Amino acid sequence: MARIYGPTWLEFLVALSRVAGDAIAQRWFTRHLSSEASTFVHPSIRGKTCIVTGPTSGIGLETAKELALAGAHVVLACRNVQRGQELAAKWAQESGRALSTEVRCLNLSSLEGVRTFVSGWKARGGPVHVLINNAGIFNMGAPRRETVDGLEEHWGINYLASVLLTLLLLPYLAQAGSSRVVMVSSMMQELGSIDLDDPNLTQPESYWSVKAYSNSKLAQVIFTNALQRKLSESSGINCIALHPGEALTDVARSLPRFIQRLQKHLLSSILLTPSQGARCTLFVATNEEVIKVAGAIRSQQYRSGPYYFSNLEPNDVPRIARDEMLVEELWASTLKQLDLPADPLSKIKFLLASPHQGLG
Repeated sequence: MARIYGPTWLEFLVALSRVAGDAIAQRWFTRHLSSEASTFVHPSIRGKTCIVTGPTSGIGLETAKELALAGAHVVLACRNVQRGQELAAKWAQESGRALSTEVRCLNLSSLEGVRTFVSGWKARGGPVHVLINNAGIFNMGAPRRETVDGLEEHWGINYLASVLLTLLLLPYLAQAGSSRVVMVSSMMQELGSIDLDDPNLTQPESYWSVKAYSNSKLAQVIFTNALQRKLSESSGINCIALHPGEALTDVARSLPRFIQRLQKHLLSSILLTPSQGARCTLFVATNEEVIKVAGAIRSQQYRSGPYYFSNLEPNDVPRIARDEMLVEELWASTLKQLDLPADPLSKIKFLLASPHQGLG
């Protein structure tokens, strides 16, 4: 029997209208928010270590920059180290003061690349106060492609690599005493489904990049909320997913160049700027009221969240993301795909005493 969890046709059509409506009206329902991303960085972030993936373009760039300007120690975890170094130097020059940044190579298209990054962090040592899983791909209109691990690229990069990074860094997040995992997802997760028997969408004739992207974003939200419930309050770790809004980024880079130009021209009036798109990430990563909402998961008062929208309000998640059977099956399937122990959280106490050990 196929183990596929997805929306009904009616739910899919409603979700499609919601996604379209969000893109069209987002500037209206976020009109009360300042366009300055720096407004949403809480000053308590000063001196704390923040790892930001995908920090060299779009929302990730604005997120990393504003955290650095606010006095955080920002780790730019990126594939293009030279680009990261150039950006860090540029921010310092523009601000006229020294900023606390470091650039580390992270290749999310390879699970071994994730493990290499974490091995480097173990050698470096030190707590992680905020992990922002911002990096991701959406190869709109592209045919099915695989990572070096043989994974469908959206599933492998957006979901599995981010999950692996999060789980392997848990000891260092716990070491901080109070920390956050921020998963930058997308409202397009409402269009997604989870095929537990074929998460890599191996049938090319039925492949659609929009479906692949939506599936990976749905899985991100399910995992983030599951991890939040599974982690004890004493761990000091809180996990929050968010939808930053539809921002004008290079998401259409896989399309023909003339379509890219047309997209930028037509959508620039309704899409958020990358700086506006970073508002929600910065708010969730630094604001204390978010922790109160996150804590409600553990008491089952807010079982399906928190999942923050671009208007900085917590929202509900799709019906299938609340399916407890799916949550547990996806959790087990994910650990198996990553070749991690069945209960990776059980080692955290031991790892706090021996922070140079690993989960797997």
